[in-house]
Amino acid sequence: MTLAPNGSSSNMAHSIPRPRNYAQPSRVAVVMIGLFTLVVGIILSSIPWLDYIILKNLKLRDGSLSFHYWQKPGVIRLTKVYIFNVTNADNFLALGEKPKLQEIGPFVYSMLVSLACVKSEQPFKIEQILKF
Repeated sequence: MTLAPNGSSSNMAHSIPRPRNYAQPSRVAVVMIGLFTLVVGIILSSIPWLDYIILKNLKLRDGSLSFHYWQKPGVIRLTKVYIFNVTNADNFLALGEKPKLQEIGPFVYSMLVSLACVKSEQPFKIEQILKF
């Protein structure tokens, strides 16, 4: 027997609610969701739908998405060129001194590539011309 906060005696064992057993239905739901996911995964992995979509879009046909990216790639190529000037060329050539170099640059060149289909006699043999 214990004392309540107001000083009266009460039996605390009757006032504490017992926990309910909710674990069983949630375990069943988790197992059912897992089995459903497993079955859907097996069905989707047995059908080669992803291969079909990829191979369909990889063919270079006029108007296709792959032809558009092949014709005009979205990458601009930047080339940086550094030139070095030998400031003591006479002493380097005559006396064999270590050369003193002065860096000049960088000179940056950009190149945007655009491809044109000249002729396509076979589906997988396409001649191309680079336009700068």
